[in-house]
Amino acid sequence: MFESNIRQVQEELRQMKIRALTQIGLYVEGEAKLRCPVDTGNLRGSIDNKVIESDLSVIIGTNVEYAIYVEKGTRRQRAKPYLTPAVEENINNIRTIVERNGLNG
Repeated sequence: MFESNIRQVQEELRQMKIRALTQIGLYVEGEAKLRCPVDTGNLRGSIDNKVIESDLSVIIGTNVEYAIYVEKGTRRQRAKPYLTPAVEENINNIRTIVERNGLNG
């Protein structure tokens, strides 16, 4: 008699993705904190990550209202990007995390 293990395989693959996203979130959060300009430390200390299991995604960011102005700049203040470069300058490292978790990107 044939017994399907497809549900177990699907759940294991889902868990592998969640582990990879967790590692990516922690890695990029750390990279963003390293790049974040510091005045009081409030912005740097607020950078966090959250894995959204239902969407198989990870959000790295902050709830500090002025964060966007630091990242993108204003007419009076030059941009000091920290989140975007934390991802863009680490694409190969992020791919490595994915591969180490048994996924092919």
